[in-house]
Amino acid sequence: MRKRLRIFLGEEIFEVEVEYFSSKSKISKAISPRKVLKSFSKRNLASIGVFKKQIVSPISGKVILVKAREGSFVKKGDVVAVLESMKTKVEIHSHRDGVIKKILVREGDFIKSGSAVAEIGD
Repeated sequence: MRKRLRIFLGEEIFEVEVEYFSSKSKISKAISPRKVLKSFSKRNLASIGVFKKQIVSPISGKVILVKAREGSFVKKGDVVAVLESMKTKVEIHSHRDGVIKKILVREGDFIKSGSAVAEIGD
């Protein structure tokens, strides 16, 4: 049997699918999201954006506006880009203070959920 879990890490949401194995027709005890997270190595967490130096889009959509510029300083919560998804405008915010090293999208691009929008440095 499989079960989907939604894990919230700061402003990021991760959907994880966990498979339960049965033992003598009894389903094993549920695995807590904390145990699932502990099973990730630091390297895997970095690859999904937990220890990120990138600003990541939480949804799929079309980039309609890029507000930040390379070399500009942004504060936590500043709008970096605006997406349109299902006729709704969604702002992509910076998760920390820093300097925008590189903008990875252009206006008109279609990006998927989890795609990097910009690289941010100290």
